[in-house]
Amino acid sequence: MRPACKDVDDPERFFPSSEAEAVSIATVYCRPCPLRPGCREWALRQGDYLWGVWGGTTQAERKRLRRGGVP
Repeated sequence: MRPACKDVDDPERFFPSSEAEAVSIATVYCRPCPLRPGCREWALRQGDYLWGVWGGTTQAERKRLRRGGVP
């Protein structure tokens, strides 16, 4: 299996400047990705400093998840 982000021409897309853009990226690339669950779990273990879209989540969503909230 290959991650959906593997062949993206510009990896910087996963480090957007706005939350709205991050949600859009997560929806387009991460939602259909077969590796999303593992990527998301990895990202959640990294702590609050991890920036960008990982496993279909934004930095703000991961912070909420780690604190027991919903994304």
